[in-house]
Amino acid sequence: LNFCKNQEGIEPTEANAQIVANMRDQAELLVKSFPEIESIIKQLKEQGYKVGLASNSSTFAIENLKQKIAILNLLDFCVFSYTEGVNEVKPGLKMFHKAIKLAGCKPEEAIMVGDKKESDIDPAKKVGMKGILYIPGDFKKLKQDFAKFGIQLK
Repeated sequence: LNFCKNQEGIEPTEANAQIVANMRDQAELLVKSFPEIESIIKQLKEQGYKVGLASNSSTFAIENLKQKIAILNLLDFCVFSYTEGVNEVKPGLKMFHKAIKLAGCKPEEAIMVGDKKESDIDPAKKVGMKGILYIPGDFKKLKQDFAKFGIQLK
């Protein structure tokens, strides 16, 4: 109930507290850790690239991700669907424009890596970014895709 009391518009009832708890539990189930991704982020940063996250994730999932893995600590910036100035989910374009602004680069200098063509890659290309469709667990292909853009990863 404390969470409900702190959120504008959520009545602090037992039923609403249960709904919020269910949302939190579902978000926790969706959080996955890929150790190879952490290695890739570190390699990109060592090569001077800015690395960010653009996500439709809920606040629950992000808090859980922060606790489970250190990837968020490696990133230069994060843009979420609930970020001020975005307030829309992918495939909306606002998140991509915000990420480009935070990266401090031109759209054609940015690469979006995502696991969903329709909500990650297609909208990124609409704003002028390059795109890499990531198949979870296929790090060999991911490294080959980066190589197509002149970025070598171990």
